[in-house]
Amino acid sequence: MRFQLLDLVRYGGFADRVVTFGPGRPDLHLVMGPNEAGKSTMLEAIGDLLFGIHAQTAQGWRFDYGELRIRAVLEHQGSVVEITRRKGSRNTLLATDGTALPEDILVPFLGGIDRTTFERMYGLDHQKLRSGGLAILEGKDDAARLVLEAGSGLSVVGAELARLERVAGELFKPNAQIPPVNRLMRERGEAQAIVRSSALTDSAWSAIIAAERRAGEQRSELQVESRELATRAAALERTNRARAPLARIGEIDAELEALGDIKLFPADAASRLNAAIANRNTAQELQNQHSIQLDRAKNVLSSITLPELLLAERERAEALEERRPVVEKAVADIARRTGELERSEARIETARSEARLPAGAALPSAGWRKRAREYLQDRRALAERRVRLSLALSEAALAKAKAETDLAALPPPIELAGLTDAITAVPADFAERVTSAEERLIRAERRMQIERASLSPWAGEIDGLGTMSLPVDVVVSEHQARIEVANAQLAQAKLAISNSSEASVKATARLAGLSAAGDLPTPEAVLAARELRDSAVEDVRGRLARPREPGDEDAGVALSLAVERADAVADRRDAEADRIAELLLARTTSAEADAFHQANRLLVEEAEAALEEAKADWASLLAPLGLVLPPAALAAWRASRERVLEAFEEQAAAKTGLDRLKATAAAALTKLAQISSAAGFQIEAEMELADAVRAAKARLSALEVADRLRAAANVVMAGVATTLDELAREEREIVSRGAVLDEDRGALMVEAGLLEDAGDPAISDAIEATEAVAAEIATADGLRRQINGMKKDIDAFEADANTLFAAVGHDAPTRHSEDVHALTLTLKAGLAEKLKVERAREDIIAAQAGIQESEARAAAANAVVAELLGIGDITEEAALLPAIATSTHSIALGTARQTALNDLVEISGGRSVEELTADVAVIGADEATAELEAIADRQHEIGAEREAIGKVLRESELAHDNAATETLAADAQQRVKEIEAALLDAAERHVGAAATAAMLRWLIGKHRAESQGPLIARAGSLFQEMTHGSFAGLGLDYGADDQPRMVGLRQGGERVGVDGMSEGTRDQLYLALRLASIDERAAGGMPFICDDILITADEPRSASMLSALGAISRRTQVIVFTHHEHIVDLARRTLGDDGFTLHRLDAEIAVIAAA
Repeated sequence: MRFQLLDLVRYGGFADRVVTFGPGRPDLHLVMGPNEAGKSTMLEAIGDLLFGIHAQTAQGWRFDYGELRIRAVLEHQGSVVEITRRKGSRNTLLATDGTALPEDILVPFLGGIDRTTFERMYGLDHQKLRSGGLAILEGKDDAARLVLEAGSGLSVVGAELARLERVAGELFKPNAQIPPVNRLMRERGEAQAIVRSSALTDSAWSAIIAAERRAGEQRSELQVESRELATRAAALERTNRARAPLARIGEIDAELEALGDIKLFPADAASRLNAAIANRNTAQELQNQHSIQLDRAKNVLSSITLPELLLAERERAEALEERRPVVEKAVADIARRTGELERSEARIETARSEARLPAGAALPSAGWRKRAREYLQDRRALAERRVRLSLALSEAALAKAKAETDLAALPPPIELAGLTDAITAVPADFAERVTSAEERLIRAERRMQIERASLSPWAGEIDGLGTMSLPVDVVVSEHQARIEVANAQLAQAKLAISNSSEASVKATARLAGLSAAGDLPTPEAVLAARELRDSAVEDVRGRLARPREPGDEDAGVALSLAVERADAVADRRDAEADRIAELLLARTTSAEADAFHQANRLLVEEAEAALEEAKADWASLLAPLGLVLPPAALAAWRASRERVLEAFEEQAAAKTGLDRLKATAAAALTKLAQISSAAGFQIEAEMELADAVRAAKARLSALEVADRLRAAANVVMAGVATTLDELAREEREIVSRGAVLDEDRGALMVEAGLLEDAGDPAISDAIEATEAVAAEIATADGLRRQINGMKKDIDAFEADANTLFAAVGHDAPTRHSEDVHALTLTLKAGLAEKLKVERAREDIIAAQAGIQESEARAAAANAVVAELLGIGDITEEAALLPAIATSTHSIALGTARQTALNDLVEISGGRSVEELTADVAVIGADEATAELEAIADRQHEIGAEREAIGKVLRESELAHDNAATETLAADAQQRVKEIEAALLDAAERHVGAAATAAMLRWLIGKHRAESQGPLIARAGSLFQEMTHGSFAGLGLDYGADDQPRMVGLRQGGERVGVDGMSEGTRDQLYLALRLASIDERAAGGMPFICDDILITADEPRSASMLSALGAISRRTQVIVFTHHEHIVDLARRTLGDDGFTLHRLDAEIAVIAAA
């Protein structure tokens, strides 16, 4: 399973943060971001997406729980699903349209992995990496445990196994005294040995019971009286506390009655009245101010008269004022420009005469001079073209002659396509391919022999090996587990029978020792003596009831002897009580040991039968296949079978490839022989293919050179023909261009007034003669244009001034410039007066609006006063404020009365106000106080009486304790039961810990048998890469206890134990084992996610670890989170830009949290 896309829609501090992982090539993703950029948030989001958001998640600090959303596109074995996970208790998986998806839609993607397994197996951070390195050091003496811990992420397997073994040892050890099971067994024996007892007379016991009963009754009576007194005291205290609130209520009711029936105003009536009066006074003052402002603005309007006509023509007047300085300057410049024009025209006439142009003819213009210069330039260019044409004709003739000579010297052309195809059909490395194919076949045959030997003792045919139906892994695991459990049960049963046998021997020996010391007054012996005494007593009683008979004296003697013997036995019982108890305990222990030993024998027989049955079932399963292997060896045999089949296929493929190459060689040689005669050489049938190819290539090279020379000569001939055609066209164009230039020359001569037969030199002389006066002509033309423009500006200004003066009602100006300036000054003064008028009008509008606002404000204030007058039913405004004060006081009294009622409710104890009033009336304060003091005195007396009764009860309890000696034997028997229950619990805990430890050791052994070899081999290659070849791989050594220990293999053969490696190297070893295990599960695995696992590694180690992650990413998705920029640069140098995908996160979460 892999991620194509992860979208934190609303999660943590992220909103619509999308990370696209793409199609998976490459599938190593480096997620780079600074601290607080949200890497840990994204890591947690992956787990929440796959397994559900925690009920008390810490990622709801920006968005509400109900808004949290995580979206992803997941891919697994060709299936793609897009899901959205929301926070909730059910229907938390949503489709793209928002509808609920079934919760089991992710089951095929997760492959049975839960959150705990995912975080442990497929998540690795720096802390877990260091913990794994420490676990490797602690488990250095157990390679199987080390491989299991690193491969599964369970770094506590060894610690848990040690804990279980320690717990089992702490609960029970053979021949020990302190462990709970041993101690409880000893205490049970001691308790069983207690047989002494003492007795208490019935009369004394009855007296104790009667005294105890009387004391209990008296104590109950005193308790009832004490409770009644406490109830009465509480009632009296409640009555005293109610007196003050009831008095306040009476005073308030009297004051309210004195006020009579008054009108109540709102709580804010006083503040509203004061505010209304203040607003009314303020409105009056503002209205007076606005009236004064209105009168002042009207006076300003009446004092100003505006030049309306002139203001209407403002734009025209201001435009004339802007033109006035220009016109004044033009008037001053006209005379000067006219003098300059006259002097320029005189210089032009002088230049005409010096150029000897015909009288009255105009000087050649600038356009004529330009056309004349172009004509002379075209004449020179045409002469140069004639020279180049002559040279090109000579070169073309020489090239044509040389190409014809080269063509005559070449052989006739031959078709080369067939020969080229035949040569290229044979690869350049064909001989090496044949040699390589032969060597490959030899290697495949040798490997086949070696691999076939590994299948021993199987001796079947290879053809049937591939179709052999081996038991599936589940069946093998079941049989192996069944055999191993049977072995474990047999070993445990044998250990138990050994222990029970030893216990039985010890118990028998102890019993024999006690019995050898003589007969003991056991309970049976005491009972027999008492029965004999009782029989003698009954015999004597019977004789006393009858007349005296012979033998009565003998009966008396017999009775005396029986009593004496019974007393002696009883005395011995007391004296040898410990020995009797020990004998009884020894008998019980011996019987239990014998029973336990017999039960263990049955367990051994059952375990042996189960083991034989398990082995027989496994043998019958493999018998049809011709195999005799234990289940643990089947995985290795299956791997050997796969290697044999692979070697067989490799051998067949090598032989087929060699045969195919030989057939290709024969076909190629035949084709070369067929084509050689047509190409002018001969290939013999007995030649080697390489010699034939070399001869064909030499002939082909010579023919290709001839073809290239022939093609080059033909290209030259075609180029010469094309060149001659182009030169012919060029010659015709030169002639045509010469005729056009002759016509242009005639036109130039006529235009300038020159003689037609004067030729090109006359044109050149005319250009030079008129060039000097060309600038003077341009100057004269410019002066004429300037003078005409000035006159037009002056005339237009005067005409516009006349029009303006007529429009504003003034006489026509005589001195236009000065009159326009004066009119402009008048305009400026009028504009200033107009501004004053506009401001006065604005003041009038503002004053009128202010007056209206003041009137509205005063009206609102009067409305408030009128409303309050209506509430109080008052006509005079002066009486309003005292009425509001009276209303406020009445409301305060009502509030105080309610407060007093609330106080009564708190102290009432459920009684009504009327009942409390009655209570207060019944008893006075002094009487209540006196009664409370009497109650306190009686409570003191009750305390003394209860103390005396307590003394009697304590004496009774002491009597009970003294009487307990009579039931000591019963107590001892009860103690035996309690010890047996505790012993059963401790024994169960011991068996549970021991069995769990045995199961864990079986799991480690199973993992060693199935996965240790391939996993160590794969991890060894990764470890070699991570250490830059410092280690060549991993191996196993065996200690004195025959337990395998993992070692690192140096290049020189040195073997280094785990404790001889540095801390960083152990971290790399742990990572190599973890990656090897993940690589083994890659087909159905999950993405491998790393969080800053490179922060303490130096650059070479980081590079090697990145390289290993890149190799794993070819089979499973790898996501690496980091906040170090140099890791990105190192990844580019190690893996290349195409070896990983970089995703950058900004510090969005930190910014949001700060905001």
